[in-house]
Amino acid sequence: MTRRCTFCGKDPSLTHGVSASKSRVSAQPTLNVKMASIERPMTRRKRDVTRKKNHHMQVKLGIFWALVLISIALLARWLGEREGPREESQWSDQVLTGTPADEEIATLQAAMPDCQQTLLEFLLANRPEVRAQHVYNPLVTIGKMSRFYQQFPFVQLDPEGLQFVESELLKLSDEVAVETRWKTAEGPQVDAIFREQDGEWRLDWEHFVRYSDSSWPAFLTKTGESEEEFRLLARERSSGAGRKTGKLSIAFYAPKFAEPDEVGQPSPEFLLDESSSDGQLLKQAFDAAAERRVPFRSVLKSLDPDGMIRVRVKIRRWTTGETNQFEITQVVACHWLSTDESGFK
Repeated sequence: MTRRCTFCGKDPSLTHGVSASKSRVSAQPTLNVKMASIERPMTRRKRDVTRKKNHHMQVKLGIFWALVLISIALLARWLGEREGPREESQWSDQVLTGTPADEEIATLQAAMPDCQQTLLEFLLANRPEVRAQHVYNPLVTIGKMSRFYQQFPFVQLDPEGLQFVESELLKLSDEVAVETRWKTAEGPQVDAIFREQDGEWRLDWEHFVRYSDSSWPAFLTKTGESEEEFRLLARERSSGAGRKTGKLSIAFYAPKFAEPDEVGQPSPEFLLDESSSDGQLLKQAFDAAAERRVPFRSVLKSLDPDGMIRVRVKIRRWTTGETNQFEITQVVACHWLSTDESGFK
């Protein structure tokens, strides 16, 4: 019986002295290949296990932070309900949604801080040339300001005691104006109107001080011929009964600055044809006041005494003998703004 090698299957006697150890060495690579083919799947399994562990950790961390954020939101909501509604800024208490009314609110909110600053700086200024930097049409107004404060040096307000009350956007024909109300330390309210010019909201000074060319009481008592423009309050003397004759019977009163409930003595009677353009404008203003409507469709309540309207009028005076006579030469407007628009459409 022939002996065979267990590795190669050959007769050992035919190897010519080659040892079995050499044959085993030549077979070793086959064993290494087999080991490598076993190690690779094991390495991939280890990596897969590591990836799964990392994925589970990321999921757990995501769930953890989601729970943290939800808890914070619930806590903030609970605290808000305990504290009540949050107090908003006085200039931003409306929610904008894009409607025309919202655009007006946005314009008003954007303008109010500038209007407040303008009024404050105007009241703190101590000279007309400094005040003129904060008023509408300063080049035209500064001369009027100088003459006015020479006659009425005490027409001013203390800014420390002034408090904001309310505001409204007025629609003029080619611009918008901001109407504001302020409460003085003494109690009465004053109104101030701001108009945009050169990118700034400036005070309508003539409206603010109720500017007239001269003192109304002095104009009534002086003699000689003169024609001047005044900002006055007007009342229909006969409460409409005089209209049956085709005439409007009007009495004028001088307003008092920062005292809207106080007026001066009534003027002599002024008669005006109701059918004239001036008569029609006054009639329209009186009818609107009876219905609680004011010029430029403002929603703010009038500060004027009941039955009275604001007017800008030109009055002519002449003297016959020792008696003064007067007539209305023009009803400029039924408001005190420095614009000739009527305010009614």
